[in-house]
Amino acid sequence: MTIDQDLHVHTTLSLCSNDPDQNPGAIVAWAARRGIRTVCLTNHYWDETMPGGTHPFYQQQDTAHYEAIRTMLPVDNLGVRLLLGCETEYLGGPWLGLSPE
Repeated sequence: MTIDQDLHVHTTLSLCSNDPDQNPGAIVAWAARRGIRTVCLTNHYWDETMPGGTHPFYQQQDTAHYEAIRTMLPVDNLGVRLLLGCETEYLGGPWLGLSPE
């Protein structure tokens, strides 16, 4: 079996990543060298308009923080299909980190 995609990659925008070189350009270059054809950047995100958005961990990873990834995207994807996703949490009841918008 050949694995040619990674659909859960964090960048420096996620607080769980402490590697300053974990930026979109470096991720794309790494993937291209290894024949990975699709990568999804899945940084932590909690929509600040949703219940729980004031939790200290997620407060630092709000919409503006998440949107910052767009300024970091490489001009040349080196043939790698680059997707943008997010990692959030469902804590039961109304406690979901994403709004319908």
